[in-house]
Amino acid sequence: MKWAEEGLWQFEDRPDERLVLFTADVYRRIGREQDADELLWHTFERLPSIELYQKLKSAAGFRKAAVDAVADRVIALLRAKLNRSEAKARWSSPRELLLQVLVSEQRLAEAWEVVRGHGCSEPQLLALAKVSEQSHPDEVLSAYAHGVERLVSLGGQANYEEACKLIALMQSIRKRLGTSAAHVAFLADFTSRHKAKRNLMKLLQTEHNS
Repeated sequence: MKWAEEGLWQFEDRPDERLVLFTADVYRRIGREQDADELLWHTFERLPSIELYQKLKSAAGFRKAAVDAVADRVIALLRAKLNRSEAKARWSSPRELLLQVLVSEQRLAEAWEVVRGHGCSEPQLLALAKVSEQSHPDEVLSAYAHGVERLVSLGGQANYEEACKLIALMQSIRKRLGTSAAHVAFLADFTSRHKAKRNLMKLLQTEHNS
């Protein structure tokens, strides 16, 4: 136990997460629950990660109120750090981690607020859109349309295929919303702008007729 604590002290400025998790587990096994919790929170505040967040939730037990309290505290910490230049310098993507936590907690409205205020990487935007199709269709349609244009601009058969899949999802959402006419207008504009891309047009026609 002593060697683990000494190791944590030596790397206090940038703790080794594996050593932190190991030490916290040892603390719990010997009945030092408070020390384990304090170590995890202290480390999360200095260098947040999804692994530490999951460990904190697991340590909260099975009471919903306790688990929710952990999520609330984590989200508050991440929000507070989001705009700090020091945070951005010390860990790679506070925005991405905050979005991961919000999505895992099904706090989708808050996740979209973060996207609107701070942007988002393309993969995470599409991941958020996928789980938000029922609750936030307008945001999802906008995200998918953006994704379609990005894929088409990259070119290549694989990207064209992915773009057509997104367009099909957009059609399905608009059909559910009773706004199929909007999709017809979207397709008319899309095909007008990209009609020179013959492979794309063939794929789009095949997808539309399937």
